[in-house]
Amino acid sequence: MDFYLYSVEMPFSGIKLFYRELNSKEQIYISKANVTLPLEPEFLEDYGRVLLDIVLNCVKNKEDFYKINLIEYVLFLCKLRIASIGEEIELMVNREEAEEDEPKKEKQNIKLTLNLSTFMLQLYEIGKVCFLDNVIETNDMEVYINWPNIKCENYFLSSKSTLFVLDSLPLYIEKIKIKDKIISLDSYELNQKNEIYDRFSVKLQNKIKEKILNAIKQFTEFKIFKGELSNYISFNFYNISYQNILRLLFSDNLKSIYQEYYVLASRNIPPNYIDSLTIGERKVYYSFLEKQMEQEDAENLTSGNGYETENFGLSDMP
Repeated sequence: MDFYLYSVEMPFSGIKLFYRELNSKEQIYISKANVTLPLEPEFLEDYGRVLLDIVLNCVKNKEDFYKINLIEYVLFLCKLRIASIGEEIELMVNREEAEEDEPKKEKQNIKLTLNLSTFMLQLYEIGKVCFLDNVIETNDMEVYINWPNIKCENYFLSSKSTLFVLDSLPLYIEKIKIKDKIISLDSYELNQKNEIYDRFSVKLQNKIKEKILNAIKQFTEFKIFKGELSNYISFNFYNISYQNILRLLFSDNLKSIYQEYYVLASRNIPPNYIDSLTIGERKVYYSFLEKQMEQEDAENLTSGNGYETENFGLSDMP
């Protein structure tokens, strides 16, 4: 039975989600997807599907989850990452440096730290500012604009059209108010939204286009990542950088995860039980066994036992 210890209210939709941490098996699946599904156009949809399936496993109210928008999805993934692993991600990047008397540039590895709480605040602020005034009024109708629903993610990942930005405008229509009747478009497919958009007057279409394009421009020009991180990481729904952020959130070292599994299983802890452990629980077990094995190694070295033994610590494991 899953226990949903955490809850978060989505800032734009107001939806409250109940969720639990990732377990060890889910962490492995995401980490394997990062390795086996490269950050290339032909693999983006598959990776997005795998990630969404695993994330949904952690959410109690799945029907509500499908009502959030894409920015809220990224914010939720950050919350899930913080609860499961921690709020800081260390990145190794290559920076070119050259001495004054040496024109040839040399690449050096530097370590940068991404704080997810800071990133979430920046993302929320720009997401809110872009659509502060999100209502377009005509004589008999009001059109409400907002960030696209999470159901639209595959469309963003799969589109290769050079006119994609203009093609995507109907995805931003959240609801329509005609007199006292409100029509929510959350459950509408793209073709249905296109039909509604095509029925608007040219004047209304132009107003919608202007507002959305200004919001997209404002969002893409804003530096969500502060300091030196902005030189290496960008965030834009209309290019590959969007999924690069999702992959970055769960870019764990698969080899180190398998090593922890190996050590735990070697002490007769069933693999199925390890699968069910949260990432934090697994690491606590591993730290206990690490100390225990170090003590056993030390005791074997001092006891003698009448024969020579060669002991290997955890650092010597493949």
